[in-house]
Order: sequence, then C-alpha cells, then structure tokens
Amino acid sequence: ITKQNLFSAVQKGLRNKRHNRANLLRLQQTFPPGGQETSVSYRGLLVDDMFMPSPLVFCLRIQHLEEQVEWSTKLCTAIRAAATDGRLSYGEYIGIDLLADPEFLCIDHTDIARGFGVDKADMRLETSQDVEKFLRNLQDGCVCPVIRGMDEEDEERAAEP
Repeated sequence: ITKQNLFSAVQKGLRNKRHNRANLLRLQQTFPPGGQETSVSYRGLLVDDMFMPSPLVFCLRIQHLEEQVEWSTKLCTAIRAAATDGRLSYGEYIGIDLLADPEFLCIDHTDIARGFGVDKADMRLETSQDVEKFLRNLQDGCVCPVIRGMDEEDEERAAEP
C-alpha cells in the first residue's frame, strides 16, 4: 500500500477528530521516510517492539483519546447548559440541539434511562435527575461512539494476535 493511501485510511478512521495541521504532522512523522507513492508495509508499521509500542499505534491511541475527550466535553457542556438549577429533566434533555448531530446519535434510550436512574419504560418528560449524577450514570455505560460502532467481527479481529 502507498503511504498516501495508508495516510488517507488512517484519517478516515479518526472521523470525529479535527484534522488540524499539528495533528496531521504528528501522524505523518510516524511514517517511514519517502514520497507519497512509496510502498509501505502497514503490518510492519503496526507491530509493537518488545520494549516500545509502534509509533503509529501510539499516535493513533493518543489521537483517539483526544477525540473521545473532545466528544465527551461537548456532550457534558450541552447537558449542563440545558439543566435548570442543577437538575435535568428528560424534556430538557430531548430539547438539546447538539444531540441531533450525527456524532451523538449513538446514545440510545437505554443509555438515557440509565442516566436518569430509571428503566426505559418508566421515562416521562418530567423524569429528572441531578445533572452531575445524570452525567456519571450516563458515562458508566458504553456511550463511546467508536466502541458502540464495533460489531462482533471487528471485536474478533481486534482480539487476534
């Protein structure tokens, strides 16, 4: 595979990450020297050394972590802004504009009910919870968009040595 194709594939994998110049440069520095059309062994770039992780994998992990922190911060900020006097009702929650954004569609009604500390069937517009407790309950589950998007095949491939 060419360096350019691999670089493009890696960028697509970080779909929620803002691709500013510093992030792209940091990622590019993990690639071997040569032009865009230089052939590289992507498997070789992903193999960890006995004493040090692969620079590419390490960079991707850092960028993934930054992406998840950014996602979580946007979500928490929007939820706190919607709360009234430190409490959030389900009616206020569903009125949050940010949640219509495709990157937040991974949060389903089961996650929301867990945030309010009730079963999904018991959710009402007036159901409310302390906003900080709501956020803790919500984050106790699997609302991470990347993990939520994995299917069983991806999990099996990730578990392979």
